[in-house]
Amino acid sequence: MTAPTGSNYQWFLDGTAIIGATSQTHIATALGNYTVSFTTANSCEITSEVTIITGINFNDISNSLNIFPNPTSGILNLTMENKLLGKFSLRVIDASGKEVMTTSFSKEDATLSRSLDMSKFPSGLYLLEIVNADSRGIIRIMKE
Repeated sequence: MTAPTGSNYQWFLDGTAIIGATSQTHIATALGNYTVSFTTANSCEITSEVTIITGINFNDISNSLNIFPNPTSGILNLTMENKLLGKFSLRVIDASGKEVMTTSFSKEDATLSRSLDMSKFPSGLYLLEIVNADSRGIIRIMKE
């Protein structure tokens, strides 16, 4: 979903703000009613009409993701090997559902390697989610 040009974006799902969803575009990952609030160039705050998502058809790319070491005490290495190219979003979510890290990147080759610093995160279970326009992968991470 893409909002009109503006600033100060906040996406909502069923009336509740989606933590970390503050860019012009948002990929729906759950069924429900989506809206976005943003500020226009004329400094007017606008809330969009509702977009109803009744089905999500993601290509599961979890099998193409490899993370190590897991469990980790600091640096987590991620590789993604598949033919998908383009822009991806990466989120790390803690056990309470709070987004604790978010970033985006472009994948231009069949293999992508990245490192994530989790050293400042408390010990516990986390989910790492990678999403693009039609694909999604989720892996559990244990932080020692």
